[in-house]
Amino acid sequence: ELVTELKRIGNNLNQLTRAIHIGELPNIGEVEKMNKDLEIVWNEVVRALRKVNK
Repeated sequence: ELVTELKRIGNNLNQLTRAIHIGELPNIGEVEKMNKDLEIVWNEVVRALRKVNK
């Protein structure tokens, strides 16, 4: 589930990067949503690593 979410976020990031490179400005709402999603996933990764390292 976590890997799937990371792939989805990565895909969104790639799309935003491509749009910026061709001169399109991304929708700020999309960027803010992706930022929130990344924060959630990052917290899950940290939590999982803490379980593994115990």
